Amino acid sequence: MTDFLTAPKSVGDKQIKTTIRNIDYKKLFESPFQYRKFSDSDVSKLASLILMDGRVLEPLIVRKKGGDSFEILSGHKRHSACKYLVEELGEEQFSMIPCSVLELDDIKAEFCVYSTNGYGVKTSYEQMKEIEGMTKLLTEHKDSFPRPKGKRTVEIIAEELNLSRSTVTDFQTISHNLGEKGMEKFKNGEINKSAAVELSKVSEKSQEEILSSGAKTTSEIKEKVSKKKNVVDDNKKSAGEENISLPGQIEMDIPEYKEEESKSIEKTEEVVKVKNIEFREDAFNFLPSKNSYVGECPYCNGPVVKTFNRNNCGVCGNKLIWED
Repeated sequence: MTDFLTAPKSVGDKQIKTTIRNIDYKKLFESPFQYRKFSDSDVSKLASLILMDGRVLEPLIVRKKGGDSFEILSGHKRHSACKYLVEELGEEQFSMIPCSVLELDDIKAEFCVYSTNGYGVKTSYEQMKEIEGMTKLLTEHKDSFPRPKGKRTVEIIAEELNLSRSTVTDFQTISHNLGEKGMEKFKNGEINKSAAVELSKVSEKSQEEILSSGAKTTSEIKEKVSKKKNVVDDNKKSAGEENISLPGQIEMDIPEYKEEESKSIEKTEEVVKVKNIEFREDAFNFLPSKNSYVGECPYCNGPVVKTFNRNNCGVCGNKLIWED
């Protein structure tokens, strides 16, 4: 993580500058990138530990916000604990908090919030949010984050957050495919990660129907998802349609690719070709046949797989053209 935040910028060899100073807690403000919330109980417990230690042992990481104020990138709970000590217990000696002041742009600052939150106990929803944010940053701002050649984004995130690749993929599936009602229950802890992954395999309408039935556990949701899938399969077979089952959206149909359609699309100014196409034998490890062409969407830079995204990007929905 230090390598990511302190690597030389692509335009030169200038390193990110850092200074340590004591800053009044009233001049420190929560980052807009912060997604974690701490209970009053957790804050008071940390306040007790700081009081016993007599000081904040680890400096906060902040950046200049404007005027004489600063944005907290790491140490939100320590800041809340010091505020509690001063305002609730009258311990004025904790009003000045040691801070490491970094010169970071918005991209690096947002990544810093995700990476420094990568340690400690988090809810599954919080883990998903940091994976979601890091994926977006690493995909959209590649020049800001040097990486080993050939290393995939999912591998980098897994290493940085000390998670398995399959766990990162599960959270990405939830982020991309879980509907509004399902996401709210996931955020509130009413359904766990495994249940959310299962729920993400059907359309948002089906998700709402399953949740309305009262299903909450993984086994309950998995059973109802299976029934929904069987109904869709039977309907497609009776209609004489080809059944294509996709992880993340079982009920999503892949439009049939037609050469004449691609030619007409290519003539429009809105459609450009998929970038960085390469053939991979391990494009998706959950399919019997793993081989496929993969590339990047020219609009959102998200990953696309020719097997699934022949005509449209699965993230932004824009039309695609693949090189023959």
